[in-house]
Amino acid sequence: MYKSHNPLCSVAANYLTALLLCTFQFQSIYGHPSGAPERTCGHMNPGHGEKSLNSNSPYEIKVERTFIRGAGRINIQVVSTKPSTHKLTGLLIIMKKPGDKLRAYGTFDPTADSDNLKTISCFGKPGTGITHSNNREKTQMSFHWIAPNDTSAEYELHATLVRSYNSFWADIVYPQKIIVHSDAPAAAETLQINLIAQCILIFVAAVAVPLLSV
Repeated sequence: MYKSHNPLCSVAANYLTALLLCTFQFQSIYGHPSGAPERTCGHMNPGHGEKSLNSNSPYEIKVERTFIRGAGRINIQVVSTKPSTHKLTGLLIIMKKPGDKLRAYGTFDPTADSDNLKTISCFGKPGTGITHSNNREKTQMSFHWIAPNDTSAEYELHATLVRSYNSFWADIVYPQKIIVHSDAPAAAETLQINLIAQCILIFVAAVAVPLLSV
């Protein structure tokens, strides 16, 4: 049976195959140079096709403090403990509640290192994740997290830290909980202090007036 052969189809097929191979090769070498995709917020895996390393991460996460009021800000730094050999090229950091990996809380402010960081929307909430904006090598990154103000709760810092396409540590959990107290208790405490101050003033006035009249 005679089969027709169209050279244009062969050229198009070869071109498409080459394009797919180049795309795959680019992805294999560079991963996500402009930041982690929003789809990684749940599993925290960068999707490089490689397994996360189980060894201790060569990066230290420094949290300014672990107890803050609602809407308060804390500074967070990620620093290489081996800056000459283990520079940082990428990261993804999210605040979650213990046992709940499908929600993100608070918002991030990348202003302290805006040349290297940007925020992303996790689970449909803008600004709830922070990631790299380029794949340049860095020895440290700094940013702020703004706590929610609607309720008192404990939060966990989840981080994925990337050295290279084949070398990364996924879903590291900061060992200490971030404890947030909403502003409602603070407002009640302030009101109570004001009432006590007023009572003291009334008492002083009640005692002082008779003494002055003697």
